[in-house]
Amino acid sequence: MKTNDLKKGDWIILRELNWRGEMWDNMRGNTRVVDVYGWEHEAGSVYSHDILHKIVSLTGKTLPIDILKNVNITTDEIMKNNELGLEAIEHTDKQKKLREMICTFAKEEQYG
Repeated sequence: MKTNDLKKGDWIILRELNWRGEMWDNMRGNTRVVDVYGWEHEAGSVYSHDILHKIVSLTGKTLPIDILKNVNITTDEIMKNNELGLEAIEHTDKQKKLREMICTFAKEEQYG
């Protein structure tokens, strides 16, 4: 699945610390607005290349939204204790190039 195929309401896994979030927009491009659940709960823009997976139900049941929104439960615990699976996200060449550029810049800032 490509990031452009994600829709409002889809649940995703983000690159950083396997945080999860609910898509708030279905716009295309390099950034998306996501309601993020990690150590804390906040909403904001995330880079499309930081979206790794879409959370899907393996049984066809609806996703356990109340559990997904609980910041006191880790994403690993949610995935292990519920009948959920992950659908991998394919990134475009443009998104991959932006990721490389950001990583290169961050390294230069860190060591330069």
